[in-house]
Amino acid sequence: MNAKETLHTHPQLELKEIINAIVKKYPLSLQEKWDESGIRYVPPKFNAVTGVLLCLDIDKTAIEVALRNDINLIISHHPIFTENKDYKMSKYDKEILASLKANKIAFVSYHTNVDNSPIGLSYYIAKELNLQRIQNIGKNGIVTGSLNTANRAKVFGGIIKNKFSLERIIFHNVDSVKNIAICAGAGFDIIKGQLDKLNKIDLFVTADLKYHDWKFAKKHGLQFMDIGHDVENVFLDLITNLLIEEFKTIKIQKVYSKTEVLVG
Repeated sequence: MNAKETLHTHPQLELKEIINAIVKKYPLSLQEKWDESGIRYVPPKFNAVTGVLLCLDIDKTAIEVALRNDINLIISHHPIFTENKDYKMSKYDKEILASLKANKIAFVSYHTNVDNSPIGLSYYIAKELNLQRIQNIGKNGIVTGSLNTANRAKVFGGIIKNKFSLERIIFHNVDSVKNIAICAGAGFDIIKGQLDKLNKIDLFVTADLKYHDWKFAKKHGLQFMDIGHDVENVFLDLITNLLIEEFKTIKIQKVYSKTEVLVG
């Protein structure tokens, strides 16, 4: 994981101020029923926020970076889920929570409430790619947009790869791409459920496609591009922009996730 810091200070900033700013823009009412966005852990008698660390997934590296930089609030995109009858926490997740408690670090997550927002991750990606006529499709994080000029999928894929520092993308090499649909993260099933509203799309951009997803796409003449889950690192930039706009001065450390690609 790579760390990048934005140096700001904000005296006596309270946790509730940060939470209120985020959920005002990305209400928790937008999250899926199975999700656990929001407060994950707050130490007893938690005082002012000394700084914020943003990450895609909380891990030991993120906690180490927070401690080195005197940061006592971590905001992740993906939450650690509560152990219940349907889900058993891993030993690693239990160690993470124990470390947060031992070091008095607060931890909050904002996941599908951001994914499903009309101004969430997919919208942010579309804007960064300078797509025109951006529209939201339903209430599930799909956006559509158009390139100014039609291009080959290989060229468009190269633009995405460079823009978001991605290791690898997988795609159908379509000759002419102009109208594009984006669903950040593992969005194949979401797109599949909205195909009746997406009948003029040249290329569907999402992540984590499986073998049978590619077979379905081929069978139905659909062109897909799998850009991987690391593109969700844009969450860090999206929340950074929100916090700086709201508070002007705040110490922010960003720890970007990077999937290792092994070639045999």
